[in-house]
Amino acid sequence: MHNATPSVLSCVTDGDHHQQSAWDKRRTAVTSVARALSARLPGGAGECLRRSIDLFDRLSTDGQRDVVKAPLFGYWWHRLSVLYQAAQWEPLARWSAHLPRFLIRPLLAEGISFNDVELPPSDDGRLWLPGMYWRIRVEAPSVVASSHAGLLELVDRSRVVRLTSGETPQDAELFERLPGDILVSGDDPWIAGYLQRANENSSAEGGLGDVSVAKAAEAAPDLADAVNTVETVWPEMAGEIRAIVQQIVPIHSRDTVAFSNTALDGLLFIRTDLADPVVATERLIHETSHLRLNAVFTLRPFHDHLPSDRLHSPYRKTPRPVDGLVHGAFVFARIAEFHDRARRVFDSPAWSRRLGEVLEMQAEALDLIDSSVRLTPFGRAQCDGFRRSADTIASALTSDQAIGQ
Repeated sequence: MHNATPSVLSCVTDGDHHQQSAWDKRRTAVTSVARALSARLPGGAGECLRRSIDLFDRLSTDGQRDVVKAPLFGYWWHRLSVLYQAAQWEPLARWSAHLPRFLIRPLLAEGISFNDVELPPSDDGRLWLPGMYWRIRVEAPSVVASSHAGLLELVDRSRVVRLTSGETPQDAELFERLPGDILVSGDDPWIAGYLQRANENSSAEGGLGDVSVAKAAEAAPDLADAVNTVETVWPEMAGEIRAIVQQIVPIHSRDTVAFSNTALDGLLFIRTDLADPVVATERLIHETSHLRLNAVFTLRPFHDHLPSDRLHSPYRKTPRPVDGLVHGAFVFARIAEFHDRARRVFDSPAWSRRLGEVLEMQAEALDLIDSSVRLTPFGRAQCDGFRRSADTIASALTSDQAIGQ
């Protein structure tokens, strides 16, 4: 839907304006910031970073988007920015060395040759190239990568591996993946480091701070079923999931069921209790929609409030930032749309029961937004759309229940 004020309830496609523009904003920043940083890094780190940006610049626009939307690129970019602002040059030199890992798959996909690119392994001694579904253990401080005639060559001190972009090294560890090639894994030291800080922040705010990574096999079958269910019920929403979500980290926790973060674009954390398809599909759509609205927020403000401004939230029953309340209204508008579609496809009354609960929360949230939030014209148009959607779905549900459907 593209009119004067397009509804963000509409699902994305590969050409969606908001999502593509958010990725383009990041890829432009990568070029300018990394080039400025390369002139200031000590030793050979600056030259290595400059060579990486030269390779990045050789990619097409779509190839550069593939780099910046890769799982964990947002985490790398956020930490690079923080270290740069603090002028921590030695940590910056080590951290910037990971940029080439994000380039390899897009370079191979576009047939761009490269030579002697150093790829540092993670702290656990394993090398993972985003966009690949395997990782290898290495015995050297770095792996040297080159591309010749469509073959990727990886050299460390003990071996040489040559393979096409679709091949897997014989001794590699394989990752689980869902329909749409969504990676299911939390086995990366960066994720462990992020969760440690997130748990510390949660504990400081009175939460349990108990999120831990679960094994992929505990969630992958149920997540695959959820993706297929969304495809059956709402194909456009399934297309959005494939376009936006790059990786899902299965988790254990007593009170956290799912979450995402603006610094981890394309990555979702979802608890493994997913046997109920109503629960599994809702969590998947919920967190995907947060990522969707994060992209919109980078371009179009919804309201005129400070980050410190908080309001009651019917979704959490505790005061939340205004951004969180608006996110909830958007996310649950989409969940209501999904459950309304699902109840017409499947016989189980569970979809209608959950839909009724969602509509009650939605009505309370939209009333609160109308009375307490200073919306921008764009935000007002969107929230009016959320209200119309909720009213239409509620009326249909009431009518169908009255005639026993």
